[in-house]
Amino acid sequence: MFELPDYLAQGEEARLIPVTTGNHKERAACSVLLATLRIVEPFAQAVFAEMGKRVGRRTAISSYTEVIFVDQPNEAICRHDGLLVLKSLRSEWRALVECKIGTARIDSEQVARYCRVAKENGIDAVITISNEPTARRTHLPYAVTRDARNIELYHWSWSRLVAIADCLLESDEEFDDEQQLILREMVRYFDYDSSDVRDFNQMGPSWSSVVQKVVAGGSLARNDPDIVEAVRSWHQAQEAVCVRRTREWRLPVSVWLARAHRDDWDARIAEDVNTLIEENSLYGSFEIPNLAGPLVLVANVMARNLVCHLELQAPRDRQRYASRLRWLMNQLPDDTDLDAVVECLWERGIRSRASVAELRRNPDAARVENAGSPNYFDVAIVTDLNTRFAGNRNFVSALDESIAHFYSAIARHVRGWQPSGGLSSDSDLESNLTDARNERQVTQRGEVHGCAYSIFTDGSIEIETRSGIQRFNSLAELNAAAAAKDGRVRAPKPNS
Repeated sequence: MFELPDYLAQGEEARLIPVTTGNHKERAACSVLLATLRIVEPFAQAVFAEMGKRVGRRTAISSYTEVIFVDQPNEAICRHDGLLVLKSLRSEWRALVECKIGTARIDSEQVARYCRVAKENGIDAVITISNEPTARRTHLPYAVTRDARNIELYHWSWSRLVAIADCLLESDEEFDDEQQLILREMVRYFDYDSSDVRDFNQMGPSWSSVVQKVVAGGSLARNDPDIVEAVRSWHQAQEAVCVRRTREWRLPVSVWLARAHRDDWDARIAEDVNTLIEENSLYGSFEIPNLAGPLVLVANVMARNLVCHLELQAPRDRQRYASRLRWLMNQLPDDTDLDAVVECLWERGIRSRASVAELRRNPDAARVENAGSPNYFDVAIVTDLNTRFAGNRNFVSALDESIAHFYSAIARHVRGWQPSGGLSSDSDLESNLTDARNERQVTQRGEVHGCAYSIFTDGSIEIETRSGIQRFNSLAELNAAAAAKDGRVRAPKPNS
């Protein structure tokens, strides 16, 4: 027997094995999840950490389903899917839970009713769960009404929750056999088709028409609902790829977001709508453990292709072009996709490129005379999709295949250069530059044209862009790169 909190008129403790009929899949899914959160501490810690909540050893978790509150507004009287309570010695945090499965979407009006009930009963948050993926828990796949003021709102996809459980089971995290068994059973339950927990596997209905319009040279309007919906689908497809890669690779794969977009999905959508209109392309970046940097993805709508690439700083302890290129080429295995392209980034915004096949035959294929040595390498693989690009289902699967192939063929083999105190085999160490980079400090941080930047004591500059972090050795190098890109990245003004 258990006692309900005094603010609940009705409810029951979340059960691992709920007793429901086949018509109540949402109720069953909610009960299984909330019971697992209550019992498996490492899982609860990982889930709540993404919402900024700490679950310590002295934190007690209570979970209830089908709850009705003593005080409910007349228009909001209903059974709420779930309630989570985190209680420590000094505080108590409570959240209402709304679940959807299958193709059902979170309804803004229902969330608004939950928020009114939450305010009436001192509930801190509303958590929604559905098959709609989002990159962060504060990114919401529904419109927020005024009723949500002063209420924390979070959203999970079922597939992301299962991916977290998968990673925990494959990690070195030590928890007892009973908890591992429960977590495995939860994953097994949600992996069954009958649970109606699904991966995001197709773009929204407007994707195909938007692609065809771009390819035909038609004009796009920023306030066109179809354009906004297509961009939203693009973001959800990226998160779906992260979940699939996380489960297959047993690594925590996530979308890399610029600082301005981390807590503002609307700002991210607005910027990508502008990019689609101005450049006929969409960008995405992925954080994967042990990579030299973010894996960057570009969907070129006009060309109907996908470009995966990885930018690497050239080794500063090697002065010659041949030595720096050899450092990169030696890391690529013999069976590397020969269509892969290496782009060299030089001083003054100069760029040159050659395929891996060309560089193996002739290392000078990308050399620029009298330009010194490249400062960065950008390794890329282009996948032509043709008609698959406009396919709502085909595009999502092609996206996943392209990233998996690039990771397998290129990204996982390459390690970023790190300064060291020893001489290289080429005996051409730039010791002063290495020492300066080892000791560099940030002198100024700020934001310009929506991009966060950092300026260091050695004069180098780093700028966060939609395709990852761009690094420049000097203001002159940044200005040259900005000019080469028609002013797309403008230089910050350092303090005098």
